[in-house]
Amino acid sequence: MLRSYFLAAARQLIGQKLFTAINVAGLALGVACATLIALFVRHELSYDKHYAASDRIVRISDDIASVNGNPGLHFAGAAPAIGPLLKDYFPEVQQSARLSTCLGQRGGGVVMVGGESFAEPNLALADNELFDIFDFRWLEGDPKTALADPRGAVVTESAGRRDFGTANALGRTFALQGLNGSFVVRGVIRDLPDDTHLRFALLISLLSVPAQALEGWGPDCYQTYALLAHGADTAAVQSRSAQFFEDRFRQGSSRFRSFSVVPITKIHLHSTREGEMRTPGSAATVYTFVAIALFVALIILLIACINFANLATARALERAKEVGVRKVAGGTRRQLVSQFLGESLLVTVIAVALAMALVVAALPPFASFVDADIG
Repeated sequence: MLRSYFLAAARQLIGQKLFTAINVAGLALGVACATLIALFVRHELSYDKHYAASDRIVRISDDIASVNGNPGLHFAGAAPAIGPLLKDYFPEVQQSARLSTCLGQRGGGVVMVGGESFAEPNLALADNELFDIFDFRWLEGDPKTALADPRGAVVTESAGRRDFGTANALGRTFALQGLNGSFVVRGVIRDLPDDTHLRFALLISLLSVPAQALEGWGPDCYQTYALLAHGADTAAVQSRSAQFFEDRFRQGSSRFRSFSVVPITKIHLHSTREGEMRTPGSAATVYTFVAIALFVALIILLIACINFANLATARALERAKEVGVRKVAGGTRRQLVSQFLGESLLVTVIAVALAMALVVAALPPFASFVDADIG
């Protein structure tokens, strides 16, 4: 029975090529546009949510209040002395780590391998505890010790291939311009996904920096992360930040200095701070795209319905004859309804298939246009 309905519907659609093409093309275009926008919105909303403890990871960001008419400052990072003190001062903090971008707002340095020198734009320094907070995908090496050595380094898969000629870079040595001695690759991780605010390709141990520099209360270019206990209240931690400076920095500093506790999942769309590793997105843009997607879907669906109604009306006389013949032949009302619904369903299936083909073809240029890996 179903097979006969399908064959009848297929014959009708093939016999009315213009009718079928108009309905399929209109519906397919609408579905394709809405799908592309939905992929972009999903990508923007997914930032940093793939980490296992993403709901407990926060960034500690320095705030300097307006003093004597000078404007206040809000940094993405924090002073280097803050990170190691967090666990002792705040019982909510289970682990903390620093990721230094002091080599440049987005990191950078000159790497020397053998007799060759080349720029590495995504170079940063980090505590080994960073790997206790973020569950990067390790290909080689031990995350417990990779940066525990002052000469240790961790590279991403693509950086290893680019800098050392192989993704299997474990044990390879290199030097950095401006820093004495050589470094050894102690770990290799997968490339960072596109939907993360983190940006590095080569990490070297923060222990290579003089201890005196890591005990300072400036500059504010150390991205400082904390892993909070389950159920910890971020607002409670932030409310004691000014007193933290009073107790750990110096008396009177709470009048002008504090920090913000920012969940990492909110950084991409909501940050307006100075010194972000990546250019943040815009929540307003995402919400606008959501509205556009809904509007496009609604308008296209409305147009498709109007087209279908107009064309169906124009063909009403011809279909009336067909209905009459089928009734004379013993066709029931239910069978006739099933046939017409089957035709509509077949049009929808064809349109969705065409829409998916359009999405696949348009995805690369669309991803390039919005500068996002939304594949």
